[in-house]
Amino acid sequence: MKDILILSYFEAACDSGVGVRIVEIARNLALLGNKVFLISPGDDNNQVNINDLHIMKFKKPRYFKPFFIMYYLFKFGQKIISENQIDIIVSEHLWSLLPASILKKVYGKKLVLDEHNVEILRALRMKNIKHLLISFVLEKVIANFSNSILTVSLFDKKVLNYLGIPYEKIHVIPNGADIQKLHPKNGPYKIRRLFNLKSEPIIIFLGKLDYKPNREALQLIFKKILPNVLQQVPNSKFLIVGMNPPSYSHKAVLYTGFVKDVGEYIAAADIAIAPIISGSGTRLKILEYMALGKPIVSTRLGAEGILVENGKNIILTDDMNEFARQIVNLILDNDLREKIGKNARERVVKKYDWRSIVKDLHEKILEVI
Repeated sequence: MKDILILSYFEAACDSGVGVRIVEIARNLALLGNKVFLISPGDDNNQVNINDLHIMKFKKPRYFKPFFIMYYLFKFGQKIISENQIDIIVSEHLWSLLPASILKKVYGKKLVLDEHNVEILRALRMKNIKHLLISFVLEKVIANFSNSILTVSLFDKKVLNYLGIPYEKIHVIPNGADIQKLHPKNGPYKIRRLFNLKSEPIIIFLGKLDYKPNREALQLIFKKILPNVLQQVPNSKFLIVGMNPPSYSHKAVLYTGFVKDVGEYIAAADIAIAPIISGSGTRLKILEYMALGKPIVSTRLGAEGILVENGKNIILTDDMNEFARQIVNLILDNDLREKIGKNARERVVKKYDWRSIVKDLHEKILEVI
């Protein structure tokens, strides 16, 4: 087995899609017998050793954040390489690539870039010109320094190839779900009791709520979806799970803030939604909904890159009036809810189990070495 150094610009924590992917890749690579060193920012300086997984976190800087995060990734990466026989470096996300590339050059190590999103595409969709210019330099120029590049979907692979990165250098390693932990047998009662809910239909939306695509989705829920659903099913409740909720609210909306176990909250819901209209990559919320056997209504962009079938294991629509109508249909049709939820669970078990996904990643790493 191999010694693997993982550098992450973003915190390795299960409070965002980025963090979940980083943690699951590191954890499952260690379970395969590799010695894994993961460096990321955190709330404080600390080090955690769990068998063959060694997590080193440095306190997030208050000022000049990008510069100091990259500096600390390089500094602690140097320390790990000098003390261990590192076989390969994995750069989690494009923003970790600069220190990872320097370490590759200085120490002659192989380098794998894990692209959580195609950043140029994400910047275009979010109309962020500054982000677009930085992404262009990193993605089109520096990314080519990597020995191998991972994308979360075939669509993202094709976009990177269009940007000039050789097709054979890019490998699809999708996002996944912990299908043992996220299981339909998890009952809804704990969370329903917490909010004093009995038979009211619960519609859940999950995400980091200060992230622009999720904030846009919330605005659509409040302006378009919620009023239409309540008109047909007045006792419906919208359960909004995630840190940094907005100031606006409604009597039918329940904010949770940050939660440690999102599975408990998804289990309590009758229907899951993802009215996403910007961003890129794939949404872990969709896979987590599917793992818990929930019927999902999503925009096509919300389910982009995930192998789903409209009407079989998900309902897709970009029209917000139709979006609300499909939620109402699911509320009123128990058999349809069960059928779509069951099919969703079967798809995620077959295609998106983190254990199987990381086994494929491990094979790609061995090929690079």
